Amino acid sequence: MAAQAADRWTVAKDSRFEVYAQNGGEDAQRALRSFEQLQAFFEQSHLFRLSFENKRAVRVVGFGSRQEYERYRLRQIADAYYSADGTHDYIVMAGLPPIEFGIAAHEYTHYVLHAGGWKLPACLNEGLAEYFSTVRVSERGFEVGGDLPARSQVLGAFRLIRRDYRISYAGHPEVRRNFLRRELGVDGHADPFRALCVALS
Repeated sequence: MAAQAADRWTVAKDSRFEVYAQNGGEDAQRALRSFEQLQAFFEQSHLFRLSFENKRAVRVVGFGSRQEYERYRLRQIADAYYSADGTHDYIVMAGLPPIEFGIAAHEYTHYVLHAGGWKLPACLNEGLAEYFSTVRVSERGFEVGGDLPARSQVLGAFRLIRRDYRISYAGHPEVRRNFLRRELGVDGHADPFRALCVALS
């Protein structure tokens, strides 16, 4: 019975988004409204000079739990990701907004940067996505900025890294890869995303 419930996918869509939700129609509709709010924020802000006219719909896939998401996870520490295959843009999430609104904003920022043709260093791309993950909808419109407690905790831990290690980390790619693999669980991209694209086509 639980397996049947986990396979009960529903979709909510408009001209800009196709939201596939594993937990049912209400989740899909709520998530669709959240992504519409995020698009409105970027349209009103004019930050990246991106026109959303004639853009293909973004496919959003929201799993019912982290356990269901696990087989499609690209990186050990990523509970969501943005990717594109040349035909569609995808945002894949372990859960959907509005509960995961910050994560949705982070991944949608990646889409905005990609769609706008911004070719940024990975650190700046991630930094911008993290900054815009703080966007909030209020009675006055949109607010952005503020602390990200999980990131502050990580930054506090990084203060313990020796200065000589930081120098070698910056200068040697192999040291950098080993550090990311050991400390952050980052071990490159895998193939599950391709399986997901096939399942949705």
